[in-house]
Amino acid sequence: MDLSEAKPFNFTGDVLATGKGMENGHQNEILNLLVVEDNEDHVFLVLKTLQRAFSKARIDVAKNLAEAFVKTKEKSYQLVLADYNLPDGNGLEILRRLNREKTDIPFVMLTGAGDEKLAVEAMQEGAYDYLVKDEFCLKTLAKTLEAALNKYAERKEKERLQNEIREKNLALERANEELKKLDRLKSEFIASVSHEFRTPLNSVRESISMIADGTVKPGEAKGNRVLEILRNNIERLKILIEDLLDFSKLEAGRMKLDKNFYDPVDIVCEVADSMKQIAQKKGLILLWESELSGVEVFVDKGRIVQVLMNLVENAIKFTPTPGQITIFCRSENVSNVRVSVKDTGVGIAKENLRRVFEKFEQVRSDHPGVDVRGTGLGLAISKQLVELHGGTIGVESELGKGSEFYFTLPMVFREEKSV
Repeated sequence: MDLSEAKPFNFTGDVLATGKGMENGHQNEILNLLVVEDNEDHVFLVLKTLQRAFSKARIDVAKNLAEAFVKTKEKSYQLVLADYNLPDGNGLEILRRLNREKTDIPFVMLTGAGDEKLAVEAMQEGAYDYLVKDEFCLKTLAKTLEAALNKYAERKEKERLQNEIREKNLALERANEELKKLDRLKSEFIASVSHEFRTPLNSVRESISMIADGTVKPGEAKGNRVLEILRNNIERLKILIEDLLDFSKLEAGRMKLDKNFYDPVDIVCEVADSMKQIAQKKGLILLWESELSGVEVFVDKGRIVQVLMNLVENAIKFTPTPGQITIFCRSENVSNVRVSVKDTGVGIAKENLRRVFEKFEQVRSDHPGVDVRGTGLGLAISKQLVELHGGTIGVESELGKGSEFYFTLPMVFREEKSV
């Protein structure tokens, strides 16, 4: 039976049975389908066919381009079936508009007999398939639309898999770059640590040799100076070994904290007193200020002293003479204590700020009077220790204008502790 010969309510049982018994993967799906056709006879037969093939489909009909444009704008469709010849234009305009608006909908074109060239044009524009209005049209309609829906689903799945593969490849590339970076940093770290150990060890060996062979004698000025150098280098080696051990424990999750209640002002005062002489030796002024009263922190005091000492040592290291370092202790909002170390040193370039707390990183400086030595683990260790206490750590700096490193700790009021 040819669609062009169809009359309303005048079709055989064969036509009504079109699609009956045909199994398809979309039969029970709730689909929004749009049929664009101005011939009521054709619409009637197409609807009957589609209703049998797609039992849960919601089918809308547009009689011309204008209606089709409105409907595709207002509603999302899973498929559009459009006749080429419409009162106000041709059905390809619908496909072209969908393409311009980047609306991805399977599109199937209906053409009259002998319009194969138009069908080819439709396929070139992006139509999924076409049907010629002939005696076989209704018999193949449901299968054609089913094939178009499957083709669309397969294409979407292919795109999804390609995107997933692309994303995984990018993730692998990033992971590979990160591994290369870590490998490079570890190599630099090993070289740096080797150098950091070699220098004081050579000095220790030389100092012991000078005392052993009588070149200098303890009690005399030169001998006492050699002993002081020896003591300083042994202390330096001790700090290096402790950094490596702490880093190993933190990385393995084996760092244990011995917490108790402490006045943060007492911790700041203790560190300031112990570091003041070191700062003075370099010609720097070390001050501290506090606005706190009646509050405590629940911390491992030794570890928080270690963090603050590291920040002050770095400030001394990166502050040329003459300069000033100030430790501040104040409240931050109503729940945290903020301890900061502000210096008048060389500062840090903006692009380096984000990596100062990374493992094995050490921001270099060519500024005279700046002594850059160490493993590059101090700030990474400090960050992890502060975070173990439930706090945060950060830095504010501008190249040539100094830096302010700070960390926060949860605050406890003494009256709260006694309740």
